[in-house]
Amino acid sequence: MGLSATTQYFKTLLVTLLVTLTVGSTGSHADVCHGFSSGPKHGDDILTLINKEAENKLTRNYLPSDLVRVPPDYLAPGRGAQFLRAEALTWLERLIKEGAQNGFKFYVVSGFRSFEDQCMTFRSKITKWSSRFGSFQKGLDYAKKSSAEPGRSQHQLGTTVDLTIERINFKFLFSITSTPEFLWISQNAHRFGYVMSYPWADDDQDGLGYNSKTGYYFEPWHWRYVGQVAATEIFLNKMLLDDFIKNQNQK
Repeated sequence: MGLSATTQYFKTLLVTLLVTLTVGSTGSHADVCHGFSSGPKHGDDILTLINKEAENKLTRNYLPSDLVRVPPDYLAPGRGAQFLRAEALTWLERLIKEGAQNGFKFYVVSGFRSFEDQCMTFRSKITKWSSRFGSFQKGLDYAKKSSAEPGRSQHQLGTTVDLTIERINFKFLFSITSTPEFLWISQNAHRFGYVMSYPWADDDQDGLGYNSKTGYYFEPWHWRYVGQVAATEIFLNKMLLDDFIKNQNQK
């Protein structure tokens, strides 16, 4: 192994260790993941299709090899360490810097999320909705629309980020769509390779923007890096991300 290869090996090893200590590792939350099965996919391809279809699920052990830490200055207040794949972070930094130059500041809330962390996130959604409706089944149904089950989260790909702004107190609110920050990012994110994964549809007419094609509620804070070429085509043709990837896979 040459010097450069050795250096890269240890760099990857150190980053993997840091991610493991920060966001968890396979088996660290075994109890909370009980009942959730591993999928067949690895997500190294930035156009990996991840959704609710049986075959489009990530393996429990999938961990991107090129995760890097998001600079603390880009994080929303109170957020711990976050990670993204190197290419996704490079373009996110450019997006954030150009946004700031135009008077629009964006902050990272969430980046990479392991299978185990998604187990906790998904179960917390079940608890939240079940408590609100007084029904576990109804809570589960709503959880499945507002959060991805483990193995189906784009966050596990390491190319997806949740962004917020100070104007809405760094929260996740639909009201972000009426801000100048959102207008800017919605018209410019594709230039940096990012697209909104879960656009508004409100197909079940409950005011939460459920989109029957994606299977999820509206998430105007959720942006996935797919590269500039793909993002620009999706933007110009007003396509859903899933539809674009499926079309590419058929070529």
